[in-house]
Amino acid sequence: MHILVTGSHGYIGDTLVKSLRDHNHTLELCDLKDSTDIFALTPNKDWDCIVHLAALSSVPLCQDDRGVAFHANVYGAYLMAKLAKDSGAHLIFASSCSVEEPNSVYAVTKLAAESVIKATTPATILRLANVAGGHHDSTTHLIPNIVRAVLNPVEHPLKIYNNNARDYIHINDVVCAIYKSIDRGHNATIQVGTGRATTVMEVVMEVVSIYDLPCSAVYMPQGTERGDEPKILVATPEDMQEKLSIGSLLTLTDIIKSTKL
Repeated sequence: MHILVTGSHGYIGDTLVKSLRDHNHTLELCDLKDSTDIFALTPNKDWDCIVHLAALSSVPLCQDDRGVAFHANVYGAYLMAKLAKDSGAHLIFASSCSVEEPNSVYAVTKLAAESVIKATTPATILRLANVAGGHHDSTTHLIPNIVRAVLNPVEHPLKIYNNNARDYIHINDVVCAIYKSIDRGHNATIQVGTGRATTVMEVVMEVVSIYDLPCSAVYMPQGTERGDEPKILVATPEDMQEKLSIGSLLTLTDIIKSTKL
């Protein structure tokens, strides 16, 4: 298949592109950071599918600059939907489970993006849980930061802002969900996650257990940098199991052991 992947240099995009190349798909790649980015693309009748991953995904950055967040996440999604419609291509959009309780600017932009896509073209909308594992150099994601703090507590002290519970899904399982969405072409909204809630402290204790090293944490007052986030946010995986035939998923232990900084 001939596939356009936006956000190809990002965390999910990098892993997805490697998988698609291994299966001999013809790819075109672009990113928000490219000199020729998603806003400059024109329709291409050769495309069978567009996988739209490009977004401003940092919750604090979205809170800090709402104009940039809406331009990248909502207007960018509209352009991709129109591009898919004009190209005759199926659109796959990486949304977020946070749209279930949109209490941050990031979640609001993802929910708005879903709306403009649905109003423009048929699409597979994947509401992703917290993606983790694999190569991850992010300084804003929880699990890599905990691993850094355990391995090098002097240079990377661990700061904890809450004990919220989240659903963590391995990046390989997310790539599998995208890959099956490419193959099946559903016009549907599908939650992608494990259905298991894990608190911040439970993640800390699992990392400590795996590495057999101590970890100290500094509790920080909760500010406005992440909005009013829900205490528990968990995917409902039944649609994923039914529509994408994805059953057994990697565990939190698998995620932590596979995390490469």
